[in-house]
Amino acid sequence: MRLPDLPVPEVTEGTVLVKAQAAALNPVDNALAAGTMAQMIPRQYPLVLGRDAAGTVEAIGPGGHQRGGRRRGDRAHAADPPVRLGTLGHHAQSQVSGRVGLRG
Repeated sequence: MRLPDLPVPEVTEGTVLVKAQAAALNPVDNALAAGTMAQMIPRQYPLVLGRDAAGTVEAIGPGGHQRGGRRRGDRAHAADPPVRLGTLGHHAQSQVSGRVGLRG
C-alpha cells in the first residue's frame, strides 16, 4: 500500500467540497481494501476509502447555493453510497442533495 498525495476533488454541478475533520472507517472499507467486495463494488485506483465524513463546506459547485442552501464555512456531514468513496482523504466531494447536513 502507498499513501500518495492526491489532488483535491473538483466541485462540479450539484456538488460541494467538504474539508474533512473526522471520518469513519467502516467494515465495508476494510472489505474493499482486502478485495473481498470486488465483484459487488469495482475499485478504481488510486483508491481513497471512506463513506462518510464531518467537517466544513470549503467550496460549492455551480447551482449548489440554490439547491442546497449551503454556504462556505457551514458545518457538514458528507455521506455517499459505497460506489463513491473518498471521505478518508483531507477533502470529500458530496452531492448537494440531502446528504450534506449539520446546520450552524
